[in-house]
Amino acid sequence: MVAANLTGSDVVLLGATIDLLPFEVWSVPTIKEPSQLKGTKMGVTRIGSTTHFVARYVLKHFGLRPDTDVTFFQTGGQPELFAALKGGSIQSAILNAGPFTVRAQKEGFVRLADVAAMGRSYVYGSVAARESLVRSRPDATSRFAKAFVEGIYRFKTDKRLALATIEKYTKTKTTTESEQVYEIYANRYVKRAPEITSEGMQTVLEEIAESRPLPSGIGPQRFLNSRFFKELSENGFVDALYRIR
Repeated sequence: MVAANLTGSDVVLLGATIDLLPFEVWSVPTIKEPSQLKGTKMGVTRIGSTTHFVARYVLKHFGLRPDTDVTFFQTGGQPELFAALKGGSIQSAILNAGPFTVRAQKEGFVRLADVAAMGRSYVYGSVAARESLVRSRPDATSRFAKAFVEGIYRFKTDKRLALATIEKYTKTKTTTESEQVYEIYANRYVKRAPEITSEGMQTVLEEIAESRPLPSGIGPQRFLNSRFFKELSENGFVDALYRIR
């Protein structure tokens, strides 16, 4: 979305369901401390991806030098990333909080870091639209925002329906693992009001700047139209949903 905007599109972000980095760093059992990562391979989905950005951020947080102390190994996807960790091709991996972090814990791997707990703001699970559409159809945009917030409310408060919906669209049966993943996202990550913070957008811009130069003077507000979700918070619509329950 940001890349499209920078090349002339009028697409903007309206909101995002998560404002943290929902990732974890997992390592083989022989590595129990971040310092032991030196001289090893860390898996990411691909160079230039969000997992690569997270890897660089985490290594700097650990006091290690990306690409020098730790080599990055791209796998292509989360399933391949976990397979590479299990197979020994890599010694650590950046995993999305979800099925593979649950499996990593169950199979005896070591969680070196909960990236979300580091407090870095981010824009994750976003909703975008063309600014021209938003301007020409504000009523439709407002109704969409209300429906989206109501959908979040149902997801967070109706576990049975949420799991049934996930089962329907992923075409996989609900398991103990998928229930754990639901609890993680419903209770920790997904926000009641999907407003985007400037701090989260700034992190995205820093991520992009690592692989391509940004024009001078570019700031978070260029990419945002947070009016509709912000109004729902300010006028009490969001709070009223949860009071009804």
